Amino acid sequence: MIADEWSRSDDGRERLFKAYWMMRDSDISNELRGYLDVWGQPYGGWTMGQLSALYCIWYLMTNEHVAYAQFDVGSPPLKDSERDGNQALLNGLSDNLEIEVHSTQRGGDQDGVVWCSEFDMFFIGSTRPIEIEGLRTVPLEIGYTDASSILLHLTGSGFGVARWPYGSRFVTVLSPVPVTKFQNWRSLDDRPSWEHQIQRDIAEFVNRVVIGRMFGQRAAGLAGLRGREFFVLPSE
Repeated sequence: MIADEWSRSDDGRERLFKAYWMMRDSDISNELRGYLDVWGQPYGGWTMGQLSALYCIWYLMTNEHVAYAQFDVGSPPLKDSERDGNQALLNGLSDNLEIEVHSTQRGGDQDGVVWCSEFDMFFIGSTRPIEIEGLRTVPLEIGYTDASSILLHLTGSGFGVARWPYGSRFVTVLSPVPVTKFQNWRSLDDRPSWEHQIQRDIAEFVNRVVIGRMFGQRAAGLAGLRGREFFVLPSE
């Protein structure tokens, strides 16, 4: 796992420590309260692997690689089994969104799908609206969700994710800026010049998961992505 790799360097340990204190320190949590549950609510708790994924999402959003938009549902989601009830709450949420909650998850990677039309998005700490070209369809994640799942949705599909955490009245849409940003990071034929080690770690994590799902874990290893050294696989 990437947490193991980070634990062997001073810089990596500092990242893990910061992610831990995002969850534990009241001042930091107050500042980030509107975002932390969006970035992940792991059912199994904040393991070191999930903390490392949380840090990567924090890095992407605070360095203006990912923008967000929020839509007020008016109430938090119901429990996972009440899918019809959650669908009813989301119906008519916005003229810019069409939302379908899957009637059963059946081991899938998401709780539903969101079709998006044009709307303003923002970087964290900015009030300047951003237009995202090409944002069309994103997966919906409701309630408990691993941070590694959110990271994979953001960087694997290249289009983003919609998130409705337990306890939150808002659906938050996250999108890369531009939507194709992470395709270059993930290039296997022509390795980009990453600006930061975290960008390499994210690219290798996503490539390992994608190749492993398509061709099996042996193929992921042969591609040089080294089995389970990076984030814990999403639980859903």
